[in-house]
Amino acid sequence: MSVCELSLPEQTSTSSFSTDSASRCISLLSIDLVEGLPAEEVHRRALCARKAFAGAQRALCFWLREVEKRGLFREFGCSNTFHYAEVHLKLSPHTISELLRTGKEIERFPLLAEALAGGEISASKVREISRAERAA
Repeated sequence: MSVCELSLPEQTSTSSFSTDSASRCISLLSIDLVEGLPAEEVHRRALCARKAFAGAQRALCFWLREVEKRGLFREFGCSNTFHYAEVHLKLSPHTISELLRTGKEIERFPLLAEALAGGEISASKVREISRAERAA
């Protein structure tokens, strides 16, 4: 199967984003990195990469919130979620903060979670929309 044959499913709920689809996409993209492809094929692969990135970002927001809410960081010898994410996930404090903030917002706004998982909006847009909603 080539990347151009891969189509990610339409999103219908926050849990419907198929991690299998995203991992197939990531797998195809990393295995089949070829220079000199026709413009349309490069475009298709770039779109697929963006969708895979969005799905991975959504998943990381979810899992970090899960670690935070349940205090799972303690099981890995960490004092808090930031410590866990720095040590075990090799994320910067700024990235951790942004992911946790985005995770909180998509819990409040499920439609934003769907849009983020589907690659329709970015995490920064989720935070922007939530700021505007809070100000209104």
